[in-house]
Amino acid sequence: MNLGSIRSCVTALASLAFGFFLIAAVSECDARDPRRQDPPDTAPGGPISVPMVSPDGSYIIFPYNDQRHHSGTRPSIFSVYTDGSRLYQIPDGPSAPEYFLRDYTPDISPDGSRVVYSTFRHSTGMPWNRVHSYEIATAKPDGSDVKRLTRNEYDDRSPVWSPDGSSIAFVSSRDDGPSPGVYTSGIYVMNSDGSVVRRIATRGSGHIYPTLVWSPDGQHIAFRDFDGFGWGRSPDIHFVAIVGSDGSGYRRVIESDSPSSEPAWSPDGRRLAFLTTEDKMIALYVVDADGSNLYQVVATPMPEPPHIEEQTVITTPYNQRVSWDPGGSEILIRYSYRLKNFMHSVRIDGSGFHTLQERISGNAVPVDGGSRLIFYTRPDGRDGEVVLYTTALDGSDKRI
Repeated sequence: MNLGSIRSCVTALASLAFGFFLIAAVSECDARDPRRQDPPDTAPGGPISVPMVSPDGSYIIFPYNDQRHHSGTRPSIFSVYTDGSRLYQIPDGPSAPEYFLRDYTPDISPDGSRVVYSTFRHSTGMPWNRVHSYEIATAKPDGSDVKRLTRNEYDDRSPVWSPDGSSIAFVSSRDDGPSPGVYTSGIYVMNSDGSVVRRIATRGSGHIYPTLVWSPDGQHIAFRDFDGFGWGRSPDIHFVAIVGSDGSGYRRVIESDSPSSEPAWSPDGRRLAFLTTEDKMIALYVVDADGSNLYQVVATPMPEPPHIEEQTVITTPYNQRVSWDPGGSEILIRYSYRLKNFMHSVRIDGSGFHTLQERISGNAVPVDGGSRLIFYTRPDGRDGEVVLYTTALDGSDKRI
Protein backbone atom coordinates (compact mmCIF):
# COMPACT_ATOMS: atom_id res chain seq x y z
CA MET A 1 0.00 0.00 0.00
CA ASN A 2 1.49 3.37 -1.00
CA LEU A 3 1.73 6.44 1.24
CA GLY A 4 -1.27 8.14 -0.41
CA SER A 5 -3.46 5.11 0.28
CA ILE A 6 -2.31 5.01 3.90
CA ARG A 7 -3.11 8.70 4.33
CA SER A 8 -6.57 8.17 2.79
CA CYS A 9 -7.28 5.28 5.14
CA VAL A 10 -6.12 7.25 8.19
CA THR A 11 -8.26 10.22 7.16
CA ALA A 12 -11.30 7.99 6.63
CA LEU A 13 -10.82 6.26 9.98
CA ALA A 14 -10.40 9.59 11.75
CA SER A 15 -13.57 10.94 10.13
CA LEU A 16 -15.45 7.81 11.08
CA ALA A 17 -14.22 7.99 14.68
CA PHE A 18 -15.16 11.67 14.89
CA GLY A 19 -18.59 10.84 13.50
CA PHE A 20 -19.13 8.20 16.18
CA PHE A 21 -17.95 10.71 18.79
CA LEU A 22 -20.47 13.27 17.56
CA ILE A 23 -23.30 10.73 17.56
CA ALA A 24 -22.44 9.69 21.12
CA ALA A 25 -22.16 13.30 22.26
CA VAL A 26 -25.43 14.34 20.65
CA SER A 27 -27.18 11.26 22.00
CA GLU A 28 -25.87 12.02 25.50
CA CYS A 29 -27.01 15.63 25.24
CA ASP A 30 -30.42 14.47 24.01
CA ALA A 31 -30.67 12.06 26.92
CA ARG A 32 -29.74 14.76 29.43
CA ASP A 33 -31.83 17.54 27.90
CA PRO A 34 -34.80 17.98 30.29
CA ARG A 35 -36.90 19.43 27.48
CA ARG A 36 -36.98 15.96 25.92
CA GLN A 37 -38.21 14.32 29.10
CA ASP A 38 -40.22 16.76 31.21
CA PRO A 39 -43.69 18.16 30.49
CA PRO A 40 -43.83 21.71 29.05
CA ASP A 41 -44.99 23.31 32.30
CA THR A 42 -41.89 22.26 34.22
CA ALA A 43 -40.36 25.05 36.28
CA PRO A 44 -36.52 24.94 36.34
CA GLY A 45 -35.40 23.27 39.54
CA GLY A 46 -38.97 23.22 40.82
CA PRO A 47 -42.12 21.13 40.65
CA ILE A 48 -42.75 18.89 37.68
CA SER A 49 -46.31 18.10 38.71
CA VAL A 50 -48.95 18.96 41.28
CA PRO A 51 -49.16 17.13 44.62
CA MET A 52 -51.66 14.30 45.17
CA VAL A 53 -53.50 13.44 48.35
CA SER A 54 -54.24 9.81 49.24
CA PRO A 55 -57.92 8.75 49.20
CA ASP A 56 -58.09 8.68 53.00
CA GLY A 57 -56.25 12.00 53.31
CA SER A 58 -53.41 10.52 55.37
CA TYR A 59 -50.45 11.25 53.09
CA ILE A 60 -49.35 13.38 50.13
CA ILE A 61 -47.31 12.39 47.08
CA PHE A 62 -45.26 15.13 45.43
CA PRO A 63 -42.78 14.91 42.55
CA TYR A 64 -39.74 17.17 42.50
CA ASN A 65 -37.22 17.99 39.78
CA ASP A 66 -33.82 18.76 41.28
CA GLN A 67 -31.45 20.36 38.75
CA ARG A 68 -28.44 20.70 41.05
CA HIS A 69 -26.75 17.50 39.85
CA HIS A 70 -23.92 17.43 37.30
CA SER A 71 -25.74 14.70 35.37
CA GLY A 72 -28.65 17.04 34.64
CA THR A 73 -32.09 17.03 36.22
CA ARG A 74 -32.95 14.56 38.97
CA PRO A 75 -36.71 13.92 38.94
CA SER A 76 -37.73 12.30 42.21
CA ILE A 77 -40.92 11.31 44.02
CA PHE A 78 -41.59 11.84 47.73
CA SER A 79 -44.39 11.09 50.17
CA VAL A 80 -45.16 12.73 53.49
CA TYR A 81 -47.89 12.35 56.09
CA THR A 82 -50.36 15.22 56.04
CA ASP A 83 -49.21 16.27 59.52
CA GLY A 84 -45.72 16.84 58.07
CA SER A 85 -44.13 13.74 59.60
CA ARG A 86 -42.37 10.75 58.07
CA LEU A 87 -40.95 11.93 54.76
CA TYR A 88 -40.13 9.11 52.31
CA GLN A 89 -38.68 8.79 48.82
CA ILE A 90 -40.36 6.53 46.26
CA PRO A 91 -38.73 4.14 45.60
CA ASP A 92 -36.80 3.83 48.84
CA GLY A 93 -33.11 4.56 48.29
CA PRO A 94 -30.83 4.42 45.21
CA SER A 95 -30.69 1.21 43.23
CA ALA A 96 -28.89 2.37 40.09
CA PRO A 97 -26.02 4.63 38.96
CA GLU A 98 -26.65 8.34 39.60
CA TYR A 99 -27.61 9.21 36.03
CA PHE A 100 -30.40 6.62 36.04
CA LEU A 101 -32.06 7.79 39.28
CA ARG A 102 -35.02 9.35 37.49
CA ASP A 103 -38.58 8.75 38.67
CA TYR A 104 -41.58 10.42 37.08
CA THR A 105 -45.37 10.82 36.98
CA PRO A 106 -46.65 9.06 40.13
CA ASP A 107 -50.28 8.10 40.66
CA ILE A 108 -51.93 6.74 43.81
CA SER A 109 -54.03 3.57 43.69
CA PRO A 110 -57.73 3.99 44.55
CA ASP A 111 -57.27 2.19 47.88
CA GLY A 112 -54.14 4.22 48.68
CA SER A 113 -51.98 1.14 49.21
CA ARG A 114 -49.56 1.62 46.30
CA VAL A 115 -48.06 4.24 44.00
CA VAL A 116 -47.39 3.61 40.30
CA TYR A 117 -44.68 5.58 38.51
CA SER A 118 -42.39 5.64 35.49
CA THR A 119 -38.70 5.09 36.21
CA PHE A 120 -35.30 5.05 34.51
CA ARG A 121 -33.67 3.03 37.30
CA HIS A 122 -33.86 -0.31 35.51
CA SER A 123 -31.79 0.88 32.53
CA THR A 124 -28.29 -0.37 31.87
CA GLY A 125 -25.31 0.84 29.85
CA MET A 126 -23.91 4.31 29.32
CA PRO A 127 -25.98 7.48 28.71
CA TRP A 128 -25.27 7.34 24.97
CA ASN A 129 -26.38 3.72 24.71
CA ARG A 130 -29.90 4.42 23.49
CA VAL A 131 -31.30 0.92 24.11
CA HIS A 132 -32.16 1.79 27.70
CA SER A 133 -35.71 2.93 28.45
CA TYR A 134 -38.32 3.99 30.96
CA GLU A 135 -40.24 1.24 32.71
CA ILE A 136 -43.30 1.22 34.96
CA ALA A 137 -43.18 0.06 38.59
CA THR A 138 -45.25 0.27 41.77
CA ALA A 139 -44.25 0.67 45.41
CA LYS A 140 -45.84 1.21 48.79
CA PRO A 141 -46.28 4.86 49.88
CA ASP A 142 -43.15 4.58 52.05
CA GLY A 143 -41.08 3.54 49.00
CA SER A 144 -40.76 -0.14 49.95
CA ASP A 145 -41.91 -3.31 48.16
CA VAL A 146 -41.01 -2.19 44.62
CA LYS A 147 -42.63 -4.26 41.87
CA ARG A 148 -41.57 -3.78 38.26
CA LEU A 149 -44.47 -4.12 35.81
CA THR A 150 -42.84 -3.68 32.38
CA ARG A 151 -39.63 -5.17 30.99
CA ASN A 152 -38.66 -4.16 27.46
CA GLU A 153 -36.44 -1.80 25.45
CA TYR A 154 -39.27 0.69 24.80
CA ASP A 155 -40.33 3.78 26.74
CA ASP A 156 -43.34 3.13 29.01
CA ARG A 157 -44.54 6.32 30.71
CA SER A 158 -47.43 8.28 32.28
CA PRO A 159 -49.07 5.37 34.19
CA VAL A 160 -52.47 5.97 35.85
CA TRP A 161 -54.70 3.62 37.86
CA SER A 162 -58.24 2.81 36.77
CA PRO A 163 -60.92 3.88 39.29
CA ASP A 164 -61.37 0.30 40.53
CA GLY A 165 -57.62 -0.34 40.78
CA SER A 166 -57.70 -3.37 38.50
CA SER A 167 -55.92 -1.76 35.52
CA ILE A 168 -53.23 0.77 34.66
CA ALA A 169 -53.25 2.90 31.52
CA PHE A 170 -49.95 4.17 30.13
CA VAL A 171 -48.22 5.57 27.03
CA SER A 172 -45.61 3.46 25.25
CA SER A 173 -43.25 3.78 22.27
CA ARG A 174 -43.50 0.06 21.58
CA ASP A 175 -45.49 0.80 18.41
CA ASP A 176 -42.47 2.46 16.83
CA GLY A 177 -39.48 0.76 18.38
CA PRO A 178 -36.75 2.22 20.58
CA SER A 179 -35.39 4.74 18.05
CA PRO A 180 -34.42 7.98 19.82
CA GLY A 181 -36.41 11.03 18.83
CA VAL A 182 -39.36 9.03 17.49
CA TYR A 183 -42.31 9.87 19.69
CA THR A 184 -45.37 8.68 17.77
CA SER A 185 -46.62 6.06 20.21
CA GLY A 186 -49.66 4.27 21.51
CA ILE A 187 -51.88 4.28 24.57
CA TYR A 188 -52.11 0.96 26.39
CA VAL A 189 -53.97 -0.64 29.28
CA MET A 190 -52.63 -3.53 31.39
CA ASN A 191 -53.70 -5.36 34.49
CA SER A 192 -52.41 -3.86 37.73
CA ASP A 193 -49.84 -6.67 38.02
CA GLY A 194 -48.43 -5.89 34.55
CA SER A 195 -50.13 -8.76 32.74
CA VAL A 196 -52.44 -8.70 29.67
CA VAL A 197 -51.16 -5.56 27.93
CA ARG A 198 -53.51 -4.28 25.25
CA ARG A 199 -53.30 -1.29 22.92
CA ILE A 200 -56.35 0.99 22.83
CA ALA A 201 -55.36 4.04 20.76
CA THR A 202 -52.69 5.88 18.79
CA ARG A 203 -51.66 9.20 20.27
CA GLY A 204 -50.35 12.33 18.54
CA SER A 205 -46.87 12.72 17.10
CA GLY A 206 -45.72 15.41 19.56
CA HIS A 207 -42.59 14.85 21.63
CA ILE A 208 -44.24 15.25 25.08
CA TYR A 209 -45.93 12.23 26.62
CA PRO A 210 -49.54 13.06 27.59
CA THR A 211 -51.21 12.48 30.95
CA LEU A 212 -54.11 10.05 30.78
CA VAL A 213 -57.29 10.69 32.78
CA TRP A 214 -59.79 7.90 33.54
CA SER A 215 -63.48 8.69 33.81
CA PRO A 216 -64.94 7.91 37.27
CA ASP A 217 -66.78 4.85 35.91
CA GLY A 218 -63.64 3.54 34.19
CA GLN A 219 -65.30 3.45 30.78
CA HIS A 220 -63.33 6.25 29.09
CA ILE A 221 -59.84 7.76 29.06
CA ALA A 222 -59.26 11.40 28.12
CA PHE A 223 -55.98 13.16 27.35
CA ARG A 224 -54.52 16.29 25.78
CA ASP A 225 -51.87 15.88 23.11
CA PHE A 226 -50.57 17.43 19.92
CA ASP A 227 -49.33 16.60 16.47
CA GLY A 228 -45.88 18.14 16.29
CA PHE A 229 -44.79 18.74 12.72
CA GLY A 230 -41.69 20.80 13.44
CA TRP A 231 -39.04 22.37 11.22
CA GLY A 232 -41.39 25.16 10.17
CA ARG A 233 -43.49 22.87 7.99
CA SER A 234 -46.79 23.77 9.65
CA PRO A 235 -48.11 24.80 13.09
CA ASP A 236 -48.55 22.14 15.75
CA ILE A 237 -52.14 20.93 16.16
CA HIS A 238 -53.15 20.65 19.82
CA PHE A 239 -56.16 18.55 20.73
CA VAL A 240 -58.17 16.93 23.51
CA ALA A 241 -59.28 13.36 22.83
CA ILE A 242 -61.49 10.70 24.43
CA VAL A 243 -61.29 6.93 23.90
CA GLY A 244 -63.11 4.01 25.46
CA SER A 245 -60.99 2.01 27.91
CA ASP A 246 -61.63 -0.96 25.63
CA GLY A 247 -60.27 0.95 22.62
CA SER A 248 -63.63 1.90 21.14
CA GLY A 249 -64.97 5.29 20.12
CA TYR A 250 -61.75 7.28 19.76
CA ARG A 251 -62.47 10.93 18.89
CA ARG A 252 -60.86 14.34 19.13
CA VAL A 253 -63.31 16.72 20.77
CA ILE A 254 -61.39 19.92 19.92
CA GLU A 255 -58.35 20.98 17.90
CA SER A 256 -56.43 24.25 18.26
CA ASP A 257 -53.12 25.85 17.38
CA SER A 258 -52.60 26.63 21.10
CA PRO A 259 -51.99 24.17 23.96
CA SER A 260 -54.94 22.90 25.99
CA SER A 261 -54.96 22.02 29.65
CA GLU A 262 -55.07 18.52 31.02
CA PRO A 263 -58.78 17.58 30.95
CA ALA A 264 -60.79 16.84 34.11
CA TRP A 265 -63.87 14.61 34.46
CA SER A 266 -66.93 15.77 36.36
CA PRO A 267 -67.66 13.76 39.53
CA ASP A 268 -70.46 11.85 37.79
CA GLY A 269 -68.30 11.13 34.72
CA ARG A 270 -70.82 12.64 32.33
CA ARG A 271 -68.74 15.65 31.28
CA LEU A 272 -65.17 16.66 30.61
CA ALA A 273 -63.73 20.15 31.21
CA PHE A 274 -60.53 21.71 29.88
CA LEU A 275 -58.92 25.05 29.09
CA THR A 276 -57.58 26.34 25.80
CA THR A 277 -56.31 29.69 24.51
CA GLU A 278 -57.66 31.64 21.56
CA ASP A 279 -57.34 35.29 20.47
CA LYS A 280 -55.60 36.38 23.70
CA MET A 281 -58.38 34.76 25.74
CA ILE A 282 -58.19 31.72 27.99
CA ALA A 283 -61.39 29.74 27.53
CA LEU A 284 -63.05 27.00 29.57
CA TYR A 285 -64.89 24.27 27.63
CA VAL A 286 -67.15 21.44 28.71
CA VAL A 287 -68.08 18.42 26.55
CA ASP A 288 -70.16 15.29 27.13
CA ALA A 289 -68.37 11.98 27.65
CA ASP A 290 -69.41 10.79 24.18
CA GLY A 291 -67.78 13.83 22.58
CA SER A 292 -71.04 15.67 21.89
CA ASN A 293 -72.43 18.99 23.16
CA LEU A 294 -69.14 20.87 23.26
CA TYR A 295 -69.68 24.40 24.56
CA GLN A 296 -67.66 27.29 25.93
CA VAL A 297 -68.44 28.04 29.56
CA VAL A 298 -66.47 31.27 29.87
CA ALA A 299 -63.54 33.11 28.29
CA THR A 300 -61.41 35.63 30.15
CA PRO A 301 -58.84 37.99 28.61
CA MET A 302 -55.19 37.40 29.38
CA PRO A 303 -53.50 40.40 31.04
CA GLU A 304 -51.23 42.79 29.21
CA PRO A 305 -47.51 42.03 29.60
CA PRO A 306 -45.52 44.00 32.18
CA HIS A 307 -42.77 46.28 30.95
CA ILE A 308 -39.57 44.47 31.91
CA GLU A 309 -36.25 45.51 30.41
CA GLU A 310 -33.99 42.78 29.04
CA GLN A 311 -36.00 39.91 30.48
CA THR A 312 -37.91 37.18 28.71
CA VAL A 313 -41.59 37.20 29.59
CA ILE A 314 -43.55 34.01 28.94
CA THR A 315 -46.30 34.82 26.45
CA THR A 316 -48.21 31.52 26.42
CA PRO A 317 -50.28 30.33 29.42
CA TYR A 318 -48.77 27.36 31.24
CA ASN A 319 -49.66 25.21 34.26
CA GLN A 320 -53.22 25.25 32.92
CA ARG A 321 -55.42 23.08 35.13
CA VAL A 322 -59.10 22.65 35.90
CA SER A 323 -60.90 20.77 38.69
CA TRP A 324 -64.54 20.26 39.62
CA ASP A 325 -66.16 20.83 42.98
CA PRO A 326 -67.54 17.62 44.56
CA GLY A 327 -71.10 18.52 43.54
CA GLY A 328 -70.15 19.03 39.88
CA SER A 329 -71.73 22.51 39.66
CA GLU A 330 -68.57 24.66 39.71
CA ILE A 331 -65.14 24.45 38.09
CA LEU A 332 -61.86 25.82 39.44
CA ILE A 333 -59.53 27.33 36.82
CA ARG A 334 -55.79 27.72 37.41
CA TYR A 335 -53.11 28.96 35.02
CA SER A 336 -49.86 30.92 34.88
CA TYR A 337 -49.23 33.78 32.46
CA ARG A 338 -46.86 36.74 32.17
CA LEU A 339 -44.94 35.65 35.28
CA LYS A 340 -48.15 35.65 37.34
CA ASN A 341 -50.48 32.90 38.56
CA PHE A 342 -54.28 33.13 38.47
CA MET A 343 -57.16 31.21 40.00
CA HIS A 344 -60.85 31.63 39.18
CA SER A 345 -64.06 29.73 39.79
CA VAL A 346 -67.20 29.60 37.63
CA ARG A 347 -70.47 27.65 37.46
CA ILE A 348 -70.87 25.26 34.55
CA ASP A 349 -73.53 27.51 33.02
CA GLY A 350 -70.98 30.36 32.84
CA SER A 351 -72.43 32.38 35.72
CA GLY A 352 -70.73 33.36 38.96
CA PHE A 353 -67.27 33.87 37.45
CA HIS A 354 -64.90 35.42 39.99
CA THR A 355 -61.21 35.60 40.82
CA LEU A 356 -60.06 33.70 43.89
CA GLN A 357 -56.37 34.57 43.88
CA GLU A 358 -53.68 36.32 41.88
CA ARG A 359 -49.93 36.07 42.29
CA ILE A 360 -50.30 32.69 43.95
CA SER A 361 -47.08 30.73 44.29
CA GLY A 362 -46.70 27.20 43.01
CA ASN A 363 -49.12 24.57 41.75
CA ALA A 364 -52.29 23.84 43.71
CA VAL A 365 -54.97 21.17 43.98
CA PRO A 366 -58.23 21.15 45.95
CA VAL A 367 -58.44 19.12 49.19
CA ASP A 368 -60.97 18.65 51.98
CA GLY A 369 -63.87 18.33 49.57
CA GLY A 370 -62.79 21.38 47.60
CA SER A 371 -62.88 23.71 50.62
CA ARG A 372 -59.10 24.20 50.73
CA LEU A 373 -56.11 24.15 48.41
CA ILE A 374 -52.76 22.45 48.82
CA PHE A 375 -49.81 24.31 47.30
CA TYR A 376 -46.46 22.97 46.25
CA THR A 377 -43.69 25.51 45.73
CA ARG A 378 -39.98 26.25 45.99
CA PRO A 379 -39.20 29.32 48.11
CA ASP A 380 -36.84 31.94 46.72
CA GLY A 381 -33.34 31.73 48.16
CA ARG A 382 -33.72 28.15 49.40
CA ASP A 383 -31.90 26.05 46.84
CA GLY A 384 -33.50 22.64 46.43
CA GLU A 385 -36.09 23.10 49.17
CA VAL A 386 -39.77 22.30 48.62
CA VAL A 387 -42.62 23.63 50.78
CA LEU A 388 -46.13 22.22 50.93
CA TYR A 389 -48.92 24.18 52.60
CA THR A 390 -52.70 24.57 52.49
CA THR A 391 -54.85 27.68 52.31
CA ALA A 392 -58.50 28.61 52.08
CA LEU A 393 -59.70 29.20 48.53
CA ASP A 394 -59.11 32.92 48.84
CA GLY A 395 -55.51 32.44 50.03
CA SER A 396 -56.16 33.05 53.74
CA ASP A 397 -55.48 30.68 56.64
CA LYS A 398 -52.12 29.46 55.38
CA ARG A 399 -50.85 26.26 57.04
CA ILE A 400 -47.41 24.77 56.23
